This record gives sequence, C-alpha cells and structure tokens, in this order.
Amino acid sequence: MATVKLDPAKGIQIPNLTTTERNAISSPETGAIIWNTTTSEINQYNGSAWEITYTPVAGITSSADATAITINSSENVGIGVVPEVTHPTHDALQVGGNGNWSSYGTQGASGEMDFQHNAYYAPSGNDKYISTDEATKYRQGGGIHKFYTAPSGSADAAITWTQRARIDSDGLKFNNDSASDNALDDYEEGTWTPVFSGSDTAGTYTYSQQHGNYIKIGKMVTIWFSLFNISASSSGAGNIRILGVPFSVNSDPHRGCVGTLELDDFTFSGSLSTTVESGMTYITPRQSISGNNDSILQVSNRSSNVSDLCGCITYMAA
Repeated sequence: MATVKLDPAKGIQIPNLTTTERNAISSPETGAIIWNTTTSEINQYNGSAWEITYTPVAGITSSADATAITINSSENVGIGVVPEVTHPTHDALQVGGNGNWSSYGTQGASGEMDFQHNAYYAPSGNDKYISTDEATKYRQGGGIHKFYTAPSGSADAAITWTQRARIDSDGLKFNNDSASDNALDDYEEGTWTPVFSGSDTAGTYTYSQQHGNYIKIGKMVTIWFSLFNISASSSGAGNIRILGVPFSVNSDPHRGCVGTLELDDFTFSGSLSTTVESGMTYITPRQSISGNNDSILQVSNRSSNVSDLCGCITYMAA
C-alpha cells in the first residue's frame, strides 16, 4: 500500500505510483494526490479524473490536459510542439508545428529577426526545412525588410532562398535588386484640374464638364482629361495649352511622350495627338499632316462655345 512519509530532514513524500498503478486505484477520494513516476508530475483527483497539478503562475490560467508549451534546453519555446534545435546565437519561438520566429539572442544594435513558415535556423548555420514542403521567410533588420521563397524540399534539408522583394529607405525593390534608382517609392491616384489656355494670351474659359484624373507609379504618370463645352469669357491666343498637369515632366526624353486626343467642334486637318516636353506643366495638342511638319493646334481652331476636348497621356515625372 502506498503511504505518506515524513522525514524532517528530507521533507514529505506523497505516494509514488506509475500511471498504471494510479489508474488502478478504486474510487479515489476527491483531492487525492500522488507523484506520477511515469511522467514525473504531481497528479490530483478532481472527483472524476486524474489531472496534472502545477504551481499556479500569477496571470496565467490553464485548463490544458496535455503539454501546451515546451521550453527546450536551449530555452527555445514551442507552442503546441517541441521546438526545433536552433543555432546557439538565436532564440526561437515555434508555433503549431511549422511557424517559426527567431532573433539574435543578444540585445543591442544591429541584428535581425526572421519570421518563417516551414523553416528554422539550424545549429549548422543554415536555414532548414521543418517538413517536406515549400518554405517562406520574412526578415527584418537594419531598417530593411526582405521577403523570400523556397521550393519544396525534404525535412531537415538545407534551404536555398530566393529573395522576391525588399523594402528599404529608397522604397520597394524586386528580387535581389538593391539599386536606389530601381526603387518603387510612390503610388498615387488622384484628380487634377485641366484648364484650356493660350500660349500668347491665356484667355478665360468656362466648361460644362471639367475633369482630370491621374495614376502615378514611381516616376510613371498616366493622366486623363476632358473639357466639354469650352466657352470663352475672354478669348485667348496662340498655341493651345492644357494647364494643370499634376507632376512636372522629366527632362529626358525630349517630346518622347505622345498620347491620344479627341476633339469635337474644332478645325484641324491631320491626325491628332498630345505631347508633353521636358520641364512642362502643361499638355500640347498637335496635328500631324502627311508630307508636312506636325503643328500645334491653335486657340483659333476652337470653332464655338460647344467645343469639346479630351485625351490621355503617359509620361515620366521629373
């Protein structure tokens, strides 16, 4: 029969039983406790079943009936899993089998933090697969964010990563590119206000519809515009200019950007286009005539107060 032993020099010893011996107890008393020699844990009978008894930790309440958190000898933590053995310079948190979060163990400047799926930083100094499957990694460190993928590989085999994207102080870069000139540093969508004007005399005009929209991706700008029922309060003169372009034009290439143009109730004799040139903040409507030089449309080409003008163009911003 199991007994309780009391030794003033060594402490109190509760009954020591294996799991099989514990389960063989007939009608145990509620609150009965034993030392389970199979699992090296204190067990308590709660009135209907035996359960593991832990010393309470302030702020933590557990109703788990199995091991939920494992801390290995390297002090890496696994939630719902025994964590992989990680490189000694790093601490790791492994979640649910294949999620792994690791960082340098020493606090201070520099360092990095990796958030990986199906990968861990092994003692060999290589990232390795946890299971046979694809793997992904996000690394943050030194003010830089990097995103990697890897094809399917065998469990515990070394991983060869391919960098897919990088975000740093220059902006977004793709693959292994680190050149600042290749960074995508801006994306915008917005509106602008197109204004019909003359190069020599601006004039004053009103419209029944006056719309402008743009999308800017890095330095590439695409703009759309429409002016309906262009009516003169005071007439302008000279070349037609559509003022209000939202971003100044890059100096290179010269007149390298050509867009579309549609006119209603204008006089013209060639094919129509729009251009922007280096340093401009306006659009120039042009007509190209077979066998002749192209020419800029004039304010006088507007036939009436119901003339319409609309178009779009893509160009490089300064």
